[in-house]
Amino acid sequence: MDSNIGSFASTEDNKTSEAYVSGAAMVMIFLIAVYINAEAFIESKKPIIGHATTVVVLLGMLISYIGFLIDHNFEDEFKFSDDIFFYVCLPPIVFSSGFNMRRKKFFANFGYVLLFGVIGTIICFLCFTFMTIGFNELEFFKM
Repeated sequence: MDSNIGSFASTEDNKTSEAYVSGAAMVMIFLIAVYINAEAFIESKKPIIGHATTVVVLLGMLISYIGFLIDHNFEDEFKFSDDIFFYVCLPPIVFSSGFNMRRKKFFANFGYVLLFGVIGTIICFLCFTFMTIGFNELEFFKM
């Protein structure tokens, strides 16, 4: 019986994938650091236009373009994982938005928040429901 069953054997593929994962983690940590510094700079200088996320999006586009120029299989190394996004990336974004929210403005416009949140959700639900019923009756999606 093979003694390596159930364990991770050290192969070149594992080392290569570990290098890609650590490279992706370093890029993500770098972008987070840039975002934090850009946010601090924007908060202290209060420019008329601009936002910290704009800096990070443009920097991410630049990093992606450079990666594409170096290696045309760049997108294979940095595949999007929805689990990573929803469980790792999204909670800090939501927390940061809630923490930096202007509470007086939020509660002053609470009626509009409810209007767009609740009424908008109901309108979208009804539109998708009627579209689904219509497509089913037209047999647009045959099973």
